Amino acid sequence: MLLLVIPASWDNFKCPAPANPLLSLHRLLSSAAAAPVSPKPFAVEDYLVESCGLTRARAAKISGDLAHLKSPSKPNAVLAFLSGLGLSRSDIAVAVVSDPRLLCAKVDKTLGANVADLSELGMSRSQMNTRVLSYNIEQVIKPNLVVLQQCEITITNLPYYAFMSRVIGRPTKHLEQAVVLANKFELKQGTSMFSMAVVTFAIISQEKLAKTLQLLKKLGWSQDDLSLAVKYKPNILAMKEETLCRNMKFLTKDVGLEIPYIARRPALLFYSFECRLLPRHCLINVLKEHGLVKTSYDYFRIAMISNDKFMDKFVHPYVESVPGLGDAYASSCAGCGVHQLVLLSKDNRMS
Repeated sequence: MLLLVIPASWDNFKCPAPANPLLSLHRLLSSAAAAPVSPKPFAVEDYLVESCGLTRARAAKISGDLAHLKSPSKPNAVLAFLSGLGLSRSDIAVAVVSDPRLLCAKVDKTLGANVADLSELGMSRSQMNTRVLSYNIEQVIKPNLVVLQQCEITITNLPYYAFMSRVIGRPTKHLEQAVVLANKFELKQGTSMFSMAVVTFAIISQEKLAKTLQLLKKLGWSQDDLSLAVKYKPNILAMKEETLCRNMKFLTKDVGLEIPYIARRPALLFYSFECRLLPRHCLINVLKEHGLVKTSYDYFRIAMISNDKFMDKFVHPYVESVPGLGDAYASSCAGCGVHQLVLLSKDNRMS
């Protein structure tokens, strides 16, 4: 008779209970829920809109240049760095539109190094913007600073900080031509006007400068007139052709001023025709027709004084003598035309 010997260690052996199908299903679902969800792909276009402040249209246009970005880590570092320099959200948006690759720059090796180099050159944090940071310091900025320093212009006294980045980022040859032109007009180096002229001539194309000079000569300006006007207002050469022609026609034909007079006071050409020059001229004529103003005033003095002073001297004292004068003048200054002032003239009121 064969006896089956069962080891003592088997006494506690228990066969596993049949698996509960409901329990197994619960465990399967629980493990599936606990599994990490794959992260949402980095959407460049959305990032440009939400983090950089771009419009959807602009973001869509430049997102292709940043298609290789897989996460916001590098752009976030760039934005934090630029914000730390004091740049506004709108400044950063403009920079990103201009050069989307800025968001891919290495903060420590590129942006940080450029800030350090620019600081050594004497540039303050307030003068640094994204445009400056994108320039090649050795090939662009340093050669241009040498050109400026040779004519006694330094970063600290460079006028128009808003345009500084455009000046030092111009091709060196163009900047040299700007200096030559400033010297041609016999502006004294080291003066604010010389610096202003160089800045103006540097940010304007040579074609635009030549075209404006030709236009002024066509309008009757002599070389002496041009030199005189540029000494006072170098940015006269940056004026829009339409504005220049309209104001010149008004000042010479309607007011009766001579070109040499205007050349000595080129600021006249920059005042608004609709809201300043024409309304004041018409109002003075109304006062003269009513016999209220007998003194012959210098036109430049009339044009240059502030609106409050003009009102105190030529409007408020005569509102009772000429009913409606104040409202008519206010309307004309608002760009609504001078027809109300014309109606106040003595001839029109008598007819």
